[in-house]
Order: sequence, then C-alpha cells, then structure tokens
Amino acid sequence: MKTANLLLLAMVSIQLSACSKSNILKTLDVKVAERNNDQFITLSANLNLGNAVFDQLQIPIHDPKTGLEVGSLGLHAAADGSQQVLLGVNASVALHADPALGATLPNGREFPATLGVAAGEMLAFPILNYSRIYIGGDMKTRVFIGVALAVRALDGIANLAGMPANVFFGMQVNSNLYGVAGLYGSTQANQSGIAVFGRAQLQSATPAAEAPIVLTSAKSSTAKKSTSTGLASQISNQAVDADTLHPRGERKVTNFFYGARRVIKIQ
Repeated sequence: MKTANLLLLAMVSIQLSACSKSNILKTLDVKVAERNNDQFITLSANLNLGNAVFDQLQIPIHDPKTGLEVGSLGLHAAADGSQQVLLGVNASVALHADPALGATLPNGREFPATLGVAAGEMLAFPILNYSRIYIGGDMKTRVFIGVALAVRALDGIANLAGMPANVFFGMQVNSNLYGVAGLYGSTQANQSGIAVFGRAQLQSATPAAEAPIVLTSAKSSTAKKSTSTGLASQISNQAVDADTLHPRGERKVTNFFYGARRVIKIQ
C-alpha cells in the first residue's frame, strides 16, 4: 500500500501543477535589508493555485512579548492571475519568536526535506488564529522565511494518506535562493493549509564587529543541500505509510483548486 500511496500523492501533485509547466511556485524572492538600524527579511512569492484565489488580506505581525508591530503579511491577486504572498519581518526581534512553534508545520510534520532546515533553526510567530510566520537562519550565511496559512476548507486533506501529509514543490531560483510551496494536511481541524518558504544563501560575510543577531534557538548542524529538480524531489517528506487510501481526499484537493472559482479564506 505504500507504493500506492506514493502514486496517489504524485497524481495529486501533478494535478496541482497542471496550470503551470512544473510548479505551484511561479516566482520567489527573498531579501535582507537594513531599515532604521534594524534588519528586515522580506519574501515575495507568486503561487499558481488554479481557480482558487486569496481573499485579499493585509495584516500586521506583532511581537508576542511586547505587542509591537514587527512586520506584515499581504495576500493579493497578481496581474497575471497568480496569487501573491508578500511578507516582511523585523529580524532584530526574531528571538522573541517561539522555537517550539517553529519546530514543525502546523500539522506537526517536519519541514520539506529539500528546504534543509536543521533542528532548532526555525522560529515562528502566530498570526490570526491558526496560521504561522516562520523565520530562521543565522543572518550571516543563510536565512529562512516563510508562512503557513491555515485554510478551513482544506480540513481533512490528510485523507490523501490517512494521516498528516505534506505535498510540496521545490524550485531552485538561482545558486543562492531556493523555495518550496504546497499543502500541509491533518485529520485535526484547523491544521491544514497552504505554505511557502524561502531559503537564501547570503553571499558576503559580515565583519565580526558588525555581526547581526543570530536567529537559531539551538546549535544547528550543516544541512545537506539538494540539487535534484525532478518531480520526486518536489514531492518531499510525505506521510505515505498509511494502510488505507482515501480517494475522497484526492477529489477534495482537485475540486478545491480546479473546480469552480473559490475564494481562499485564511484562519
């Protein structure tokens, strides 16, 4: 049954990329810049979500300890019909983020393997009710930034494999930038949704006297970098060891993205 589950997840992954030549992730950019003596990490991504569109949203991100605004998240429809995610976070206060919340995706599963996140390297801020903003890396050699957007209409997507499952697509933008985007699912309510992450390798080292804040919550090991670009590498880290297939989950995903036009409401 494990092979059958893999084939089912591959089929759904191919359907998710049907309106794109290879990927749900159309474009990705991650930048680190200084603003008023603070370092900001920004992510912009365009996603191909078929006939599903984001409910336009612009929300602030608050420091959970001080309540101060430390960034913002915007969801919009781009001119080409893709769905745009715009995220910016003040890295100077990132250590106030939660390492426990940042340890996994909201469904309790680990991050896609191709992203290369080491244990303790990612932190997270809660936003809205069930979504999360992620930030990580050392800000000297590399940085991670991403968001998991809880979508109530995707509750039960884990029926794809009968347990919490991830279906992610990877994209090597250039030698210094890698991104993943896709779906995470759970049998539990409010733990399924859409996520996008970027990993940027920073080209220049910062002098020791000007070393920026370190975002790791624990000492991290060097992650192995993935160079594969095939479909097998795009479908990473799946929960595919369930004993029973659930075609209902496959139909739900396909209908969600390629049925009638649907507005995605984020929780």
